[in-house]
Order: sequence, then structure tokens, then C-alpha cells
Amino acid sequence: MWNWIVANKEWVFSGVGVVIIVTIVQFGIRYLRARRSTSQPSAIELLPGAKTPAQPSAFELLPLSFEVSLHQEIPRVEIWIYVVNHLSRELTFQTLRVDHFHLSGGPSLENIPAVGDVRVSPRQSRQVLLRRPLADSEARAVERSQQQQRNPSNATFSITALGVADRKQLRQNFPSLSVNGWVSGIANVS
Repeated sequence: MWNWIVANKEWVFSGVGVVIIVTIVQFGIRYLRARRSTSQPSAIELLPGAKTPAQPSAFELLPLSFEVSLHQEIPRVEIWIYVVNHLSRELTFQTLRVDHFHLSGGPSLENIPAVGDVRVSPRQSRQVLLRRPLADSEARAVERSQQQQRNPSNATFSITALGVADRKQLRQNFPSLSVNGWVSGIANVS
């Protein structure tokens, strides 16, 4: 390499040669910097198998409590959740539904929708009620399964949430949430 530089010193140190050498050195520096930045661990956590950093969630759903009321004229299940909007714009839910609600030691109840329109202001949170009446067979199954159980009870459930913020659709599934609550109206069997 040195011999080549000595043999071509007039051309290398003329204006054209300097421009070409500087350009090659700049490309080399950029290449090394890009390689170094991809090989270093990032402060943002990567999901297993993901090629891009995990993005923070636009919203969260946090379980609060539930009540299965068997003593009502029409038995019902109610689930309270807390919706947290992390966005800088209003979030409106088109769908907010508990897909499967499994009472500990009891039956599984399906398709429990939110009551009314669910809108959450930017960077705010609010409680949301999901409710539906129980069919007679569901109410009897809950009563049979809860005869030996004590309150508070535990349940697991999954939620599907489809929201819109500034015409952008946001969808999240929460496959396994756990919550404590009450089953009221069970006749005591001695």
C-alpha cells in the first residue's frame, strides 16, 4: 500500500485524490458507527423474537373487582376495570368486551360487554363497568358451584379491546387477568 502511495503521490495529493480519500474515510467511519450501534444492547427492552424495540402500550386495562348477583330479579354479572389512556389524544372504544370470565370453581361466562360509550380523555383514566344478565342455566351453575365457596371469590378473564384515537385503530387482547370479587344471593345449605 505504501509503495502505491509513493508511486502515485502527485495524483493522491492533488485535489481529486484528497476528495476521494476523504469520502472513503467518511464511509468507513459511518459503517463502523452503524455497526457499533446495532451490536450494543439498547436501553429499550426487546421482546423475545422481536426485531424492533417494544413500544409502550397506548392504553392499559386494570381489573378492579366483580360481582355476580344471584338475588336480583334478573341475575347478572358485573366487572369493573380501570382504563388508562397513555395517549395525548382522546381514546374511544368501539369494542370493549370480556370474552371469557371463569369464576374459580365455577362455570365460564362469555361475552360481557361494556355499559355505554367508553371514552377516555388524553392522559387520563376512568373506571368502566362491563355487565350482562345471566341466563337461568348460568345462574343455577354459579349457585351450585359456589355453595361451598366463601367470599371474596377469585376469577380470571380475558378482554378484547378495540379503540380509535385520531382515526388510528388500536387493538389489544388481554388473555389472562385475575380479579377478586363477590358472589351474592347464594342460599346457605346446611
